[in-house]
Amino acid sequence: MCHGDPLYHDGLYRSAIQSNGSYDFSENFTYVKAWFDQADLVIGDFEGTISLDKPLASYPLYPYHTWILDDFIRGGKEGQHIDLATQERINRAYQEMTQHVHLNWPQGN
Repeated sequence: MCHGDPLYHDGLYRSAIQSNGSYDFSENFTYVKAWFDQADLVIGDFEGTISLDKPLASYPLYPYHTWILDDFIRGGKEGQHIDLATQERINRAYQEMTQHVHLNWPQGN
């Protein structure tokens, strides 16, 4: 099962703020959680950037904090798939840019 591209605009992330200043986005997945739980594998495509240095914001950059991943995908094993998929995208983008545009960016590990 696949799901993805949640973009949290101002109204959505403001509705998730808790009294202690944290955010809880778990309610966003209330109606699909039963399907996720039945699947052998759930693949999530996360659209946004993760940064503890930037404030939570929406358009155009969508910087989020790491805790949003806990609500995006519940359970430890799926978190590794997000990390691996993100790394694969970065590596593929690097290879394509180098091949087609002849950029020579240093590739991270």
